[in-house]
Amino acid sequence: MLSNPLVTGAVDNIIHAPAHRSGPIQAQGVFWTNVPYYGSNPARHRPWDMLVRIFVPFHITTPGYCTNADGTISYWLVFYLDAARHLHGYVDGWSYHYDGGQPICRNGINDQLNAAVPGGVSTVQSLVDQAVGLLGAGTHSMLYYLPGSGSKDPGGRSENADSNVALVLLP
Repeated sequence: MLSNPLVTGAVDNIIHAPAHRSGPIQAQGVFWTNVPYYGSNPARHRPWDMLVRIFVPFHITTPGYCTNADGTISYWLVFYLDAARHLHGYVDGWSYHYDGGQPICRNGINDQLNAAVPGGVSTVQSLVDQAVGLLGAGTHSMLYYLPGSGSKDPGGRSENADSNVALVLLP
């Protein structure tokens, strides 16, 4: 679902020149204890809770006296079934990481990312709400994650279980 033009277009509007998305948007399952902001409130989730990391590779072109920067912007999602067994999801947090930019340009890069990334939470939440509406209609007995993209397309493909996760809902 992440390669849908609705999703890529909305995400592309989060960051602006000189930054741009430099690859496909992916999803990864990550245990709470491995989320970058875990230390700020460890009791926020149970240690074995899995969050879904939606990550966007980006490239930032810097002035000629600095090296360009490449990294990832991450939005951390939580999905759950309520007492009535309906699917819900929300953006739990955000983070970014990059390499490059040299010290003289890092303040400008950080300023741009600190303005754009948290400002994109509402856009990502809107996309989560739309996806939950499409995927989660009805009631479900269980929610879990499987490695892989969840693609049902015929034919062979190579997937990376470390960078692909599929949300599974059982009736």
